[in-house]
Parts: sequence; C-alpha cells; structure tokens
Amino acid sequence: MINAHIATLPERIESFKASVESIVHQVDQLFVTLNHYENVPDFIKGNNKIKYKVSDNSRGSNEKIANLKDGWNFLCDDDIIYPSKYVNETIYKSRNLDGIFSYHGMILNERPISSYYRDRKKYYHFNKRKMFTTKVDIAGTGVMAFHTKTFTPNIHNYIYPNMTDIFTSIEAKRKNINLYVLKHKSNYFKSIIHKNNIWNSARNNDKIQTKLINDFF
Repeated sequence: MINAHIATLPERIESFKASVESIVHQVDQLFVTLNHYENVPDFIKGNNKIKYKVSDNSRGSNEKIANLKDGWNFLCDDDIIYPSKYVNETIYKSRNLDGIFSYHGMILNERPISSYYRDRKKYYHFNKRKMFTTKVDIAGTGVMAFHTKTFTPNIHNYIYPNMTDIFTSIEAKRKNINLYVLKHKSNYFKSIIHKNNIWNSARNNDKIQTKLINDFF
C-alpha cells in the first residue's frame, strides 16, 4: 500500500489544494491534518482517497508522521507541487537501496556546529539538480519516502513542533538507518513561495535545533 501524509494551515489553502491535487492520484490513501481549520474544504471531503483530521497545531508539521500505515509512506508539504510520476519514480530510484529517501538534505559540518541553518558542509535543495544519489545526515521530510519494513518513527519522540526533519533524522540515526538524497533534475518539483514558513521563522533563532544536532549526532 502507498500512503501520503501532509499537514497544513488555513492561510495556505490555495497551495495546499495544488499540492493535494498533484499527489493524491499517485497513492492509495492521503492522510491530511488540518491545523486550525474551522471548516473542512470541499475538495478534501469529496475525495474517498483522503482521510483527514482537524488539529490544534500543537505538533505543527510533525503531524505528517502521526498516521503512518504499513507499506510506503510519502511525507509531503503544502507548498510543493509534485511531479506526475513522483511516487513511481521514487520507488524505482530506491529499488537497490535500503533506507529513507528524500530529494532535500544536508551533510553536517564536524560537531559541535554553531548553527543548524548555517553551519553545514553540503546542502542539497530539492529544486537544484542532483547528479548522484548521496547519503546525508539530515533529510527533508517535504519530499521524503520510506517503507515501514525499514523505518517507523515514533511521534512521541518529536518533542518540539515543526522540527520534523531533525527528529526524523535523529530517529534514523538511532536505528542505524541510512538517509539518502536521490538524484534528480533541476525544478523536478514546483515550489510555492510563502513568507510565513518554518525556515523563515526559525533560521535566526535555531538554538534548540543546534543543540539537538550537537546532542544526537
């Protein structure tokens, strides 16, 4: 079974709708967390493939890993439009590897680092060409896939909200599971720019993120 997961906020409904429309036809089920929603959008209620819940946003983006099901799980973001063959191509690219697969990630500098967002050895962005598949320390969960026979993270270990990338990477390290950024072409994905995003809100105040990296890596 192939499942996808996404968490969103009301102010991002337009990009969220575009993200859903790009991924839902590629999976068996899409699990959606509607953080702070008062009304469920019609395009969610009207699709039998979509399971949803309304939440208080206390976990933020971490809700993406709260409803994992047996089989393949694709973690998505509400500001990314996914290629039409994204799921099949990802499974094919990972066929000879064992681990967790993403298209976005980084290799850390020697620890201790001074800043999670600025102190890194290599950085691979999902919209930049990646010629070779590479092992990384931190993988982005907006473009991530894994099979539950390899990895099943525990939501209760995600103790701070909106730190899904870090805690997923910590869980992988604890379990000795490799993280990969898969090769891909430039602009493989389409990103929708929001000024109000996790990166902008945290990049100038990343003490907690930095401490987590230095404690666990």
